[in-house]
Amino acid sequence: MPLTGEACDFSRLQDEPSRCVRIFPGHKSGGSSFTLYEDDGLSLRHREGDFAELDFRLDWDDDAVRLRLAKRGDYALPYDTITAALPAAERRRLVLESEAGAPHLVAGPWRFHSLHA
Repeated sequence: MPLTGEACDFSRLQDEPSRCVRIFPGHKSGGSSFTLYEDDGLSLRHREGDFAELDFRLDWDDDAVRLRLAKRGDYALPYDTITAALPAAERRRLVLESEAGAPHLVAGPWRFHSLHA
């Protein structure tokens, strides 16, 4: 589930400079994937190809949770890192991999976001 890193300030909706991905791995082993689409949120430049697609691949087994990230497209993202957060009860090792040109994945805490911060 992609979110902004801090959901306390909604004044910068189109260029929020942070992202957080909450990871929900299953039991035993498995995998899933999703693509996060990004553009400037204001103009029509996406029609000329000014957008990015961030491809996330999540795999898990009994020992580890692995998140891989690749970026497609030339849109200059307003952030260079994405925080990956596991539920507090998760005890498996977290492995983060970013391909060249993609934002750097970093492990971070699971924060609860509220509209009443």
